[in-house]
Amino acid sequence: MLDSTVEVERLLLAAAPGALPLIAQLEEGLPAADETLLDSLPISIYGGG
Repeated sequence: MLDSTVEVERLLLAAAPGALPLIAQLEEGLPAADETLLDSLPISIYGGG
């Protein structure tokens, strides 16, 4: 079992050096750490939607 995603990435790149562009592309699609995912949803404080 691997301890971190950094270790997984290191082993992946050792086995398949051509995977670096794919990793970069996947990371671009991730939301920013401070991005709130509920910003665009209407939220009622009364629980009715």
